[in-house]
Amino acid sequence: MKKILSLLSVVIIALSTFTSCDEDVMISSSLRGTWEGDMYTYHDINGRTQQVTYTEIMFTRDPGEYTTGYGYWIDHFSRRAGDYYYSRIEWEVRNKTIYITFRNRNGKSTIEIYDYSLSGKHFKGWFKDGINTNTDFDLIKTRDDYDTYDSDYGYGDGYYDYYYSKATRSAGDSAKAELPEPVRKFKKVVKK
Repeated sequence: MKKILSLLSVVIIALSTFTSCDEDVMISSSLRGTWEGDMYTYHDINGRTQQVTYTEIMFTRDPGEYTTGYGYWIDHFSRRAGDYYYSRIEWEVRNKTIYITFRNRNGKSTIEIYDYSLSGKHFKGWFKDGINTNTDFDLIKTRDDYDTYDSDYGYGDGYYDYYYSKATRSAGDSAKAELPEPVRKFKKVVKK
């Protein structure tokens, strides 16, 4: 009887592991594409704070992988051309949690998306950053294309490629000058 119970518990654990992996693959597949909406973000740039109007996130899966990928995260400060901050990202779905890692000059930072719903063209829920700021978000899928090249932004340089509003630049700064990297922050929202 003990052997049967032991064997049965091993089978149950194995099945739950496979179920979790299958769910991660389904989530990963649903993420592919470009999403836009409010991530409640702002940037500290040279001691000044600039509010983000909307965020655009593109998820592409790694070739041959099912639950990891790369893409970009763009914080738009307005609808004017060139008024945005562009970051390359790496992402992973693990145990139904989505991890997004920003590749910055100053190292990497990660947010963790949890307690979310991802259905068709709507993606909303909660995430926390490295400071444990809990923030809600609400995104709409704007493109289903899965190409790694984006016609609006290109490939970037592989790590960062950013521009930001003239209002945040000091007098004499040019768009091509080496500017300090902005610090992305999220508004803390009390989870209900």
